[in-house]
Amino acid sequence: QTMDGAKLARIGPDVLILIETYLHRRLDLAPEVRESTAQQIAARVTAMTGIERPSGQSVDDFLEVVARQARSTSHFR
Repeated sequence: QTMDGAKLARIGPDVLILIETYLHRRLDLAPEVRESTAQQIAARVTAMTGIERPSGQSVDDFLEVVARQARSTSHFR
């Protein structure tokens, strides 16, 4: 799905780096730590942007889409 670019622009570079760092290191985390970390980051993204995770989409998939689309906006090039 395509997300609202204006909303994505509300994600600062620090949060984008946080998301990408989590995505790169998540397999090194214990499952319960991984889940709670992902939930916290997703909640922060939603609070900043108003973008809600679609029903049925995993938190990791949501964060991957957010990071990919935020990175592809001119704001982060």
